[in-house]
Amino acid sequence: MEFSVNISMVEAVFILAALGLAVRLIIWYANVNSDRKSFNEFMDYIRGRIDEIFDRLPNPLTKDASPLRLSDSGEEISKKINAPTIADAMSSKLRPEVAGKSPYEIQQLCFRWVSVDKLADDQKALVQDAAFSRGPTLSQIMEVIAIEVRDRLLTPEQQESLP
Repeated sequence: MEFSVNISMVEAVFILAALGLAVRLIIWYANVNSDRKSFNEFMDYIRGRIDEIFDRLPNPLTKDASPLRLSDSGEEISKKINAPTIADAMSSKLRPEVAGKSPYEIQQLCFRWVSVDKLADDQKALVQDAAFSRGPTLSQIMEVIAIEVRDRLLTPEQQESLP
């Protein structure tokens, strides 16, 4: 049994051109996917840098002074989300951990400890609604609660020494 292929020169050129085109398409597709992955990594990097920039901007809900105090809009948010009640509950849980700490250490503990995860569902809904309707971020609103908690944890002597 003999097998022979009888193709013309035009057909051979056409077949080689089609194979060449197929190889080029495969290479192009691989490059596009590689570029897409690089672009996605670049965009993730840019998003991270933008978040860092926003984190450095002052919180509009606090006064730019030491110690941190609530601004007028911070006071409004505090009332809207019922931050004093939230702070009362959170400060009772933190009180054993602040014995012997300086006001700065107490403030840092409050900023680290206060989080959305520690809120009850109804409180979380109030905080999210305030963030949505007023424009601050959740972390900025949590700073309002942290300041309220800090103020409850400071001893009267520590509060008197504040400017």
